[in-house]
Amino acid sequence: MGFWAWFAIFISITTISLATYVFIGLWLAKKAKQLEPAGARLQALSEKLLATQFADVSTPVLVAALDQTSEQVLSRHNEVLKANKRRKEAQQRRLIERLRTMKIDESRFR
Repeated sequence: MGFWAWFAIFISITTISLATYVFIGLWLAKKAKQLEPAGARLQALSEKLLATQFADVSTPVLVAALDQTSEQVLSRHNEVLKANKRRKEAQQRRLIERLRTMKIDESRFR
């Protein structure tokens, strides 16, 4: 075989490999574009976490129940019960919201 035959073979191999790389690149770009909504949600969550990371947390000074009056102890107990109830209701709301916005076609359900 002559020079031009080998030249055509190597040019065709190069063209086919470049076309394959372009196809793989487009396929990866398509997959990356599908991850964009999840990335936006994670970005919003990370901003919330950064905001709470540097928040000033004040803890109340604890006093033993024996050193308080019974009214104070009962009111504190009722506050704790109300806070627990609010926390559980908020957890239920979050769960319902998560179920409402859940996409069934996610890959983990396949």
